[in-house]
Amino acid sequence: MEDHSTLEPSSLGEEISDVEDIDSHEAEVPKRLADILFPVPPSSEDGPETPAVSTPRMTYSPLDDSVDSIRLLSIHPELDWDDTIRCDLIHSTFREKPVYSALSYAWGNVDKTHTIQINGALFLIRQNLFEALQNFRTRDTFETGKLYWIDAICINQEDLDERSKQVALMDYIYTRAFCVLIWLGFPEPRHHEWSQRTNPDKWEALKDMPDWLLSNSYWTRIWIIQEIGLATDLIVCTSRDRYGWSEFCQFVFSKSFPQLLFPLGYGRLQLIQNLDQQRKARHKQSNQLEVLLERFQHAQCQEPRDKIFAFLGLAHDCHDGTLQANYVKSMSEVHADCIKHFCRRRFFHDGAANDIDRQTRLVRYSQFLWGLIGGNSLATLEHPVISSDQVQVRGGLCGEVLEVGPTYDEMISSASANRKWKAIFELHYKLPQDSEKVREANESYNNVLLKMDDADLAKIRAFDQQDCYVRGVPVDEYGAQDNWAYAGSRDRPRRSTLPEEPRVSTSPISTPQQPRIFLGSNFFLGVAPAEVKKGDRICQFANTDIGVLIREEAVSEDFRFHNDDGDASGFRLIGKLYLNVDCKNLQPIREDKAEQVAVPYGIEMIIRMDMKTFVSLTC
Repeated sequence: MEDHSTLEPSSLGEEISDVEDIDSHEAEVPKRLADILFPVPPSSEDGPETPAVSTPRMTYSPLDDSVDSIRLLSIHPELDWDDTIRCDLIHSTFREKPVYSALSYAWGNVDKTHTIQINGALFLIRQNLFEALQNFRTRDTFETGKLYWIDAICINQEDLDERSKQVALMDYIYTRAFCVLIWLGFPEPRHHEWSQRTNPDKWEALKDMPDWLLSNSYWTRIWIIQEIGLATDLIVCTSRDRYGWSEFCQFVFSKSFPQLLFPLGYGRLQLIQNLDQQRKARHKQSNQLEVLLERFQHAQCQEPRDKIFAFLGLAHDCHDGTLQANYVKSMSEVHADCIKHFCRRRFFHDGAANDIDRQTRLVRYSQFLWGLIGGNSLATLEHPVISSDQVQVRGGLCGEVLEVGPTYDEMISSASANRKWKAIFELHYKLPQDSEKVREANESYNNVLLKMDDADLAKIRAFDQQDCYVRGVPVDEYGAQDNWAYAGSRDRPRRSTLPEEPRVSTSPISTPQQPRIFLGSNFFLGVAPAEVKKGDRICQFANTDIGVLIREEAVSEDFRFHNDDGDASGFRLIGKLYLNVDCKNLQPIREDKAEQVAVPYGIEMIIRMDMKTFVSLTC
């Protein structure tokens, strides 16, 4: 049997066939549909050289798009361990009620591959899957001839359209499976000898290998959360033994299992507990996308979009199809889709069911999403699809700009500029204890400034020109709350209940300018766009380090609303700033618990902006 362990990763999608009529064969493009997770470090053992092969890549027969259908794999039984693995790949619709087992596993080492046969054609798979198939067809504890659904083989990974459609069916595929087989692999390098051990007690065998069990990279994969959570029946498989999920969990959680022998054992054991708890709670209302993303934010994958897509089948608020897996979309489009889904949803965090709560948490949620998918690059914001949608957010009016100081470059390079800057503190904070406090804040903030790089400075910017709606509302003035509801570019707009909507434009930037240091009320220090002026208001968003500058100014009669003095006024949204503190005292606002909200000025700012500006604000 040939060992193609030295094949480059790019060769994994190529089929190797000695058959002349290659179009008649189903084949795998083994590039992980959702994640090529946790590649094992390359083996120190070099396999034999790969022979030169010029056979063209085989093609899949397309699935029937008119019905929900899948491919299923059958494995030919063999008595000899080293015999070539032979399989058949067939099509089946769910209407045909196929009985199959779905495999849940880690792909493993990208450099370790083996050759199998599918419908008579030679075909490459990675070692972990190869060992699973080899084990299933030879071990007397497993049935041979049964059908399996294995994502690496049963999905044409190179067809992005099919890939997206099959990912959308993943929850149904695992729910409909007769059982889900968790393949943990072989616990020792000499796995064949271990598989033929004479010890009949499988639980004692499991107890003998806590390090291998708890260090297994399988437990850190993001897709297993859905695969385990949706399974009707769940079986944990090693090289010879299999364990029912409930009994397996009961054993590894018991005191008899030597979990402390492995340094990271407790952390990995917690992962297994989280998976078990999620499985037991899969029908609860709390299974919403936002909750799942935060609960499993440390689960790992190689494809960043899978940080979102892996939970669409589990999240109850995604079953309406408003958010779907699509690997063609850019990171900014996926982010924008999540924001639009959040704005539409009817379930709210901690049971708070109102638009105010949602709008207050939206900035923090967007910032969390960017950190999750790792796509916070300003270069991704130009896609035209996201520019016409609008969102509405709420923040707290936290202070105003008292003095505009030197530029960032002057602050970090000029001793004279620093001395002049500190000299103005007493002009605004006259009490000794106040001036002392602002000096301490300035000293701490100087350390922050020195750590800032070009990427940090690029986020401090004025916004592009746009129509924008900004309004201040006293926290306890619920009679005047804005009942605007999200309407995307393809939705029919819903009007606000406010009599007028003041629309003002942000200040466009013709050329980049150095951001400036400013001193604010409430001991705020920060870095703001060059357009900052004395008197500008500081607005901060709940549980984030994100703030914006807004400027009160007269507007035309058509766009005005009246303040307490009866003057027509509005606000201009200037740009994003960087403050010396997080606004941790701002909490989501709920109608039934308004007294718990702490906003320094008692004013929350309602800001409506287009999606491009919003993404620019939060990335």
